[in-house]
Amino acid sequence: MDKLTKYQECVKTLLTNYASDDVSDNDIEVQLILDTERNHYQCMNVGWQGFNRIYPCVMHFDIKDGKIWLQQNLTDRNPAEELVDLLQKSLNHPSPTLPDVLGRGQNFKFPPFIRGDKGGSIRLMQEV
Repeated sequence: MDKLTKYQECVKTLLTNYASDDVSDNDIEVQLILDTERNHYQCMNVGWQGFNRIYPCVMHFDIKDGKIWLQQNLTDRNPAEELVDLLQKSLNHPSPTLPDVLGRGQNFKFPPFIRGDKGGSIRLMQEV
């Protein structure tokens, strides 16, 4: 399995886990959008709360230019850290400690660091 396929599987696993943990009710549905052809992955809440339309993108990942981008996170969890752990296990690397935004831990060899973008995105800096 090539790295892109492993990245796709890890992102899908992470979003599926988040979706199964999300508390929904009869009026609000949790939807997963997993576009492996264009590498867009989202977890959405869709529905109505009274007369108010509910349609937030709770979490959004893209894989582009050989990198994984966390475009949106409206949860109180840290999907970047969880994704790094999944990627380490998938690629048979030792379990990492998540580096801080400006660098990496001493034992951390993959991905080198996580960086914020002007648009608020976080990119896992790992080449495919």
